[in-house]
Amino acid sequence: MVVVLAEKKFDKPNQEERPWQRKTTNLSVVKPQTEVQRKSYEDLEKEAEAWRITRQEVRARVHALRTELEEYKSQIEGVPFDILADAIPRCLDNTRREDLNDLVTGLNPLIGGLFKRCDDVARRHGVDAEMDYNAQLFELEMQLSDTGYYIGILAGVIFAGCSKETIDRFEHGLGFALESKHGVVKDD
Repeated sequence: MVVVLAEKKFDKPNQEERPWQRKTTNLSVVKPQTEVQRKSYEDLEKEAEAWRITRQEVRARVHALRTELEEYKSQIEGVPFDILADAIPRCLDNTRREDLNDLVTGLNPLIGGLFKRCDDVARRHGVDAEMDYNAQLFELEMQLSDTGYYIGILAGVIFAGCSKETIDRFEHGLGFALESKHGVVKDD
């Protein structure tokens, strides 16, 4: 924002200032002309091309995800032996686990690239001054990741042909997980 100062001048160069003819100052706000640099479709495609990975990388990422999930399974299998603890069971608390966002973006590089693209645009256009746009994008990314993961677990149980009782148990677990999630359920 630029403030322009305009002063009233006297008509004659040697004219004396009289009290009723004092210089007056008018302030006006002039918004600067900003050129928005829009990326062309081709530029966006080039940018997205850098996010793409090879088929071998896809297989490697899927295998890494499987290894990570198998480690989670091992941790969960240890819970019955640690459940009497007065805090989080040691088998869950004292082991390294990837953050869900890291799992998601590690498997699909488009998610991280699109997130960064949106964040960069917001910063260039000043949206981050109005709100913490990065935090909002991160929250969106986390909610999408969590929800996709939840759906995937229930779908996996159903698609694997598990018994009705097992599917009911996972459905109940999904409901409990969503009810426990901050911001999903209205406070009573």
